[in-house]
Amino acid sequence: MSPATRASARRMPSIDLLVFSSNGARGALQRGLTRATWLDAWVGGGGRGAGSGRRIALFALCGAEAERLTPLREGRGGAVGSEEAPRLGLLHLTCTDGYRHLLLKTLHALRWLLRRRPPSLGPPARLIFKTDEDTYLCVGSLGATLSTLPQLYSLYLGTFSDHTKLRLRRTERWRDTQHFALFNFSSYPPYAQGA
Repeated sequence: MSPATRASARRMPSIDLLVFSSNGARGALQRGLTRATWLDAWVGGGGRGAGSGRRIALFALCGAEAERLTPLREGRGGAVGSEEAPRLGLLHLTCTDGYRHLLLKTLHALRWLLRRRPPSLGPPARLIFKTDEDTYLCVGSLGATLSTLPQLYSLYLGTFSDHTKLRLRRTERWRDTQHFALFNFSSYPPYAQGA
């Protein structure tokens, strides 16, 4: 680890990480791969270095009858760390699963973190980072980027799409005839893309 990366890791604030995941065997496999490639090391390194904040990672799943948080005990030896509070868990949400429901999934997860967060997770994090189970997060780069930013109350880091054209042909993968039927526009309004 370079001195700059080490310094930025020491200054990384507390972060709540939401990882959107799938239900079933495919989701369990993806969660295992995410943990093996970067997530376990990221969560486990949360207490190292002066000024590094607490790190919580929650895999958000949809379709539950009631919202609840359970420790993650899938493969890789169970939950990370030996602390009483879970640092790696499954957040079960009551919203419907599926690509067309991503906005509701995001809103449910953020609402839970901001309003229903149990005291066992510790104080609210300074930052919330949302990603998907098939994304690789380069923690050193994130720390370096965050350490260069001024103290802000709100921040969006990501890609913003401006007037993306609708896909309406039957052969197109992300065809969205419902949006066209509802609003009669040939493009979407500006929106923030996923992780």
